[in-house]
Amino acid sequence: EMRSAALSSKVGCDCKGSCCLPWNKESCQHFVDFREDFPAFNHTGQQQKVKHSFYNRFGRLNLSQPGTFVYECNDLCECSPSCSNRVAQRGLQLSLQVVYDESKGWGVVTLDPIKRGTFVCEYAGETINTFEAERRGLVYDKQRCSFLYNLDFHVPRASSQDPSKSRNIEEDHDLLAIDATFYGNVARFFNHSCDPNLISFPVLWDTMDFRLPHICFFSTRDIAVGEELCYDYHYCLQEDDQMICHCGASNCRGRLL
Repeated sequence: EMRSAALSSKVGCDCKGSCCLPWNKESCQHFVDFREDFPAFNHTGQQQKVKHSFYNRFGRLNLSQPGTFVYECNDLCECSPSCSNRVAQRGLQLSLQVVYDESKGWGVVTLDPIKRGTFVCEYAGETINTFEAERRGLVYDKQRCSFLYNLDFHVPRASSQDPSKSRNIEEDHDLLAIDATFYGNVARFFNHSCDPNLISFPVLWDTMDFRLPHICFFSTRDIAVGEELCYDYHYCLQEDDQMICHCGASNCRGRLL
């Protein structure tokens, strides 16, 4: 319902031909108009600017820093449905498998080889407000299992190096979150890794409301068949209530919390 109410904020491009980007990156509205509109921040609170077209001609992501908004073409655009700036909206195109590991629990491996920058899938679930997310989070914390994903890409995040960046909930009344506990897709089973092969980006196409992006995962490197798909949860390390990390990476931090 929240996403449907924001549909009127969509803006279409008037690019002619079958493809907008990367050839028309200086004239396509989705690149020129929006690259400076909303400041994006990485996980250390540093502001990012979009300097390249979002995708290359193969539909693979050009960006490398999480927190940068990606604006895809939509049904108001004059470009072709085959435009290379329409990627995540096409949905999952890969064969993935949910598997079980004794130490990590459920996880996901790929049955297809994946090239660097390829869209894998989005994180699907219920869209809820911050207050509901906080209420559910207290329950999930006791269960030691949470599928909450905060939609806060447009604001600086707290980091383990600077916890003071965390925000007061009273200031977050218009922030939203995705809860995949009751409704979700395969992305809810992606495990954490301190050396991840996936990275998430906020992608917009059915609305330009930066509070309602699709959380989309892209590969950070070439991934072989049978490899587990993981991303960095970026949890803030706690002095108490610690959780051990079992990712097995050579640079493992040793703990999730």
